[in-house]
Amino acid sequence: LSPIAAPKLARALVLASVVALGAQGAAAQQTTMANPPAPPVASSLAAETVPYLEAMRMALESAPNIQLEVARARSLGAEVQRARGKHLPTLAVNSGLNASGGTTRGATASVNVYAFGAIEAQVKQQRSAFDASRQQVRQVCGDTLLQTSDAYLSVLRADALQALWGEHLAEYTSIED
Repeated sequence: LSPIAAPKLARALVLASVVALGAQGAAAQQTTMANPPAPPVASSLAAETVPYLEAMRMALESAPNIQLEVARARSLGAEVQRARGKHLPTLAVNSGLNASGGTTRGATASVNVYAFGAIEAQVKQQRSAFDASRQQVRQVCGDTLLQTSDAYLSVLRADALQALWGEHLAEYTSIED
């Protein structure tokens, strides 16, 4: 998340909270002809909202739970590769000095032929864990988008209510005059 995007997302989320609280508080007040309730508080913050798709992108980029699940999926992907690597032959190279002052060199190759399906079972197990982790990433992304969309729509709803409130307040003051 860029340093510029973080404050925008924070303002959008604060705006959603303030508007939601302001709308609840305004609905709770009793309206009387002598003392009309004050309009919701968030009128100065409404101009700072970001476009819908930008808010969704910022939420996906900045959500720590998404970053955690992506890191977990990458780790499990590496485990799948490690498990697959057990099928490959291993090669060991040795060199050293012997007692007579000469050097010795050697190489040893080995292949695991007696695993009896254990390696493939480990690969399948790691692959299943990796697939489950990828599904968890999708789930967390969907949850984050749903929460962000809900907050964004709450802001739009509050803006519409505030505009309607302004119209009714203007009508009320014109009737009183």
